[in-house]
Amino acid sequence: MPWEAVYKTKRALKGRQNHKAMPQSLAKIYTHLVCSTKHREPRLTDDIRADLPAYMGGTLPGLGCHPIEINSEPEHIHALFRLWRPFRARGGRWE
Repeated sequence: MPWEAVYKTKRALKGRQNHKAMPQSLAKIYTHLVCSTKHREPRLTDDIRADLPAYMGGTLPGLGCHPIEINSEPEHIHALFRLWRPFRARGGRWE
């Protein structure tokens, strides 16, 4: 099929309602973040530790992360969250 016919066929399909788009690729990355105090000194009091899960649970979605579990100890914090991003091909290159 000559390239003119291919171009016309693609152009005709573009306006149709039943034209299906190609599926997108999706990357899901699970991240375990550990943050500690300087010299691992027990500086996180019970009052601070009580507010940390709510604070981080509200902050992470704004950064494009889905929090799964957040826990803290007097000298460090654990956060398990999921990063995801759709990838699309542009100009023959994946971005």
